[in-house]
Amino acid sequence: MKLKSFQKSDLARLALHDGGILGWDKGLGKTLGMLLWSLLKAGRHPGSVQPVTACLLVAPGDVHDAVINEAREKLGLHVTPLDSQDTFLRLSTVNPFTGVRELPDGFYLSSYTQLATNKIADFPAFADDRRPQESDEAMMVLLHQTPADVAAFHAERGTIYAKQYTALEAHPDMSSRALQRQYSNLKTMAMRNSN
Repeated sequence: MKLKSFQKSDLARLALHDGGILGWDKGLGKTLGMLLWSLLKAGRHPGSVQPVTACLLVAPGDVHDAVINEAREKLGLHVTPLDSQDTFLRLSTVNPFTGVRELPDGFYLSSYTQLATNKIADFPAFADDRRPQESDEAMMVLLHQTPADVAAFHAERGTIYAKQYTALEAHPDMSSRALQRQYSNLKTMAMRNSN
């Protein structure tokens, strides 16, 4: 496998950091890049391309099969999917000296969705126009928010989203329906102006 000069340069610069987001365009080797970067950072076992530690790769779930196949076909690497907390617990062991769960050396693959939700609790259903408070309360419980937290966020929304309100030519006191209408109007005007 031969790398292009921009790939070598990007990987060398990225190797100076402890993490990063590899944003090469489609077809330019993102899968190989994340594997090679991990090997540059972690090191490899002598005589092999297996890393000397557990390396977690994070990619959208819909490309997991492609990542696993490309790693196997192009570099002869095995990538283990971590699709749930149960899988992690089954594969990991507790280090007797630190008390921390550790995975054996190798490549592991997960997604931001899996890391964030861990299949422990589903998000509540979206608010139903007939029962919005029920959904809102369930979401507050899930996110460990109190009514005071929500009120504080609501009071600061104009500051937090100042750029968005300005872009919409709107203000924080507008209702959700009025904001949606304003967005639709601006979108329609933009489409007319582009034609």
